[in-house]
Amino acid sequence: MEGLVIDEELTGRPEMPVARLREILRNDYAWAFGLDLDIGSEKRYVWYKSVSAEEPRRGPVAEVGENVVNLGLDLPRLVVSLDRDLAAADPTLSTARFLLARPEHRAIATRVQALAGTGLHSPHADIMSEHFTPAHITRLLNVGIHGIDKTRDFLDRNLRGVLFHGAPVPEDIAAGSADDLWFYPSEPSL
Repeated sequence: MEGLVIDEELTGRPEMPVARLREILRNDYAWAFGLDLDIGSEKRYVWYKSVSAEEPRRGPVAEVGENVVNLGLDLPRLVVSLDRDLAAADPTLSTARFLLARPEHRAIATRVQALAGTGLHSPHADIMSEHFTPAHITRLLNVGIHGIDKTRDFLDRNLRGVLFHGAPVPEDIAAGSADDLWFYPSEPSL
């Protein structure tokens, strides 16, 4: 059980040399450097909380409106921007001194330091891209936490699925005829 517990407080290491921070960044976030981040379409999408269900959604800025707070973490662009500025800094400089000169990188530098070596802490995707489909990443989370199965993206914005598909009904449990493998029945063809 000890391996499943992680401190959720992100704590930076101000004494860390810039060279070490950049080494962690280039190793743990190598996936971000391989993405095409110059397409510009990321500015057309925003992550927001729906008014009706208070759930996270993603939609075009033109439909959602420009005054909506974007809840999406543009991780690949933050990583690439931090790397660019770290490359221009003295490698022996402490992270604290670097952040005094470049305070806009505080949140991403702290995240990189705090999550160093933990793996699987962030989706390896450009969630701001028009080519990203939220259903692809939220499916695993919804299955594990909420029991939502057979998920489908709806209108490139919402996720629809079936709750506990195949779960035995109380009568089957009482009769002893419940299937032990109910949790992932075959998807019917329509």
